[in-house]
Amino acid sequence: MSGGIFVGMDKNIMDGFNAVLEGQSSTYGTLISVIIVSSFTLFITYRGYQTLGGKTPDTC
Repeated sequence: MSGGIFVGMDKNIMDGFNAVLEGQSSTYGTLISVIIVSSFTLFITYRGYQTLGGKTPDTC
């Protein structure tokens, strides 16, 4: 079930980047999109491991 959510999010994010970069052959635009998607994925993975390990910081 959660795989479907992430696949849908990936499709929406990449469709948005492709719409912005459509008609341009910008190497920098592609590089920036890769960096943004990679950092988002790394953040989700990091927070997931924190949650599973019980190491989430208290907000109170």
